[in-house]
Amino acid sequence: MAVYRQKESKFWWYKFTWNGERVRASTKQTNRRVAEQMEAAHKTALAKGELGIVQKEPAPTLNRFSGRFMEAVSVRCAEKPRTIGFYREKLTRLLEFPALASATLDAIDEALIEKYVQERRKQVAPATVNRQLATLRRALRLAHDFEDSPAAGGADARIRAQPRAGTGISERGAPASQRPRAPHARHRPAGRRGAGAKVA
Repeated sequence: MAVYRQKESKFWWYKFTWNGERVRASTKQTNRRVAEQMEAAHKTALAKGELGIVQKEPAPTLNRFSGRFMEAVSVRCAEKPRTIGFYREKLTRLLEFPALASATLDAIDEALIEKYVQERRKQVAPATVNRQLATLRRALRLAHDFEDSPAAGGADARIRAQPRAGTGISERGAPASQRPRAPHARHRPAGRRGAGAKVA
């Protein structure tokens, strides 16, 4: 029986493949034996044609998943309050961008990420944008692990493929090759005055 518990969940889930399609559901049960019986009953019902294939659960939006993400971070980094604070602050910045906050995890693509980067660059330094994207990548990885959105793993890869927000760009936004260079000061070591040197 393919029953399992998701991380940070007390309930048993089951999943199996039926006619080439994946079936996954929560039993809402804490007893493993009962969960296995529910899985068996579902398979029997499918075999008898009494039920159709369970519809795939839609992926949550980033805003909806944010609570679960922070719960997971708080558990995994319980002894690192500064790390928890870091993720909470960066996640807040991500959710301030409406298009990203309302997007389902499987809909976060290169175009949306680029829109976010361009908008945030107007407000903060490139390094800050990179840290926010790192938080988004962590959230998508967890969503993939939790199976809230199997496609989230692809979005994670798309973020990694994005050029770093600070590449070749100065803090003022000018290409690195066009940054004004400070003039080189000529260093003249002070020489000793000769015996016959005039003193003003």
